[in-house]
Amino acid sequence: MSSLLDLISRLAGLSGVPMVIGLLVTASVIAIVRDWRFALWALLVQYILLGVLHLRMLSPELALIKVLVGVLICPMLYWSARWVESERAHKAEVERRQVASERGEVPLPPLPWPIRSTNWIFRLLVVFLLGMVLYSVLSAFPVGDLDAQPFIAADIAPACVWLGLIGLLTLVLTSEPLTGGMGLLTLVSGFELFFDVMSPGLAGVGMFAAIELTMGLAISHMITVGGLTGKVL
Repeated sequence: MSSLLDLISRLAGLSGVPMVIGLLVTASVIAIVRDWRFALWALLVQYILLGVLHLRMLSPELALIKVLVGVLICPMLYWSARWVESERAHKAEVERRQVASERGEVPLPPLPWPIRSTNWIFRLLVVFLLGMVLYSVLSAFPVGDLDAQPFIAADIAPACVWLGLIGLLTLVLTSEPLTGGMGLLTLVSGFELFFDVMSPGLAGVGMFAAIELTMGLAISHMITVGGLTGKVL
């Protein structure tokens, strides 16, 4: 544990523009990609980058909690999604064989899971437009200063807004618990980053850790139920 804390402390010097650019990329990947595995890897990297970025506001021990939350949530989502995918693939193969034997024809292979209502090109264009809007807004109304006083760092502000926008976009463009859950976690991460800038401390870290872990369990349950029955509880 001490070696891990030392590693995180050494990364404090990188917790600036490179980390913010990484967050912009990972959030965009979550909203755009079709394969849920790539999106889940992006979510894990996003939690790691958030932990490093939090070194500017928190001690290494508290920043490590941010990383551990992501390390716990992502396997929850992975095993739920992997189990649902394998069960759906087995069920689809059985149905394909029955149809082939009854009708003497081979049906089309099953659609990939989860199914998104829009293709990746549309989502890429929407993300690009959101980036242009964010750049225009931050250029016209800089949030780095408020009445010449440091309100929020100019490099952290875009990350907070971008995570919130991408989280909302992902929630709007999907009805699947898996992709919607990753969007919700991204949205909460953006608000959490802003909250820790304004009011850093152990209480806030513990509160958000409990909220996100509870959300991870709830999303994993909805993935399993919704993926196998088509119903979301």
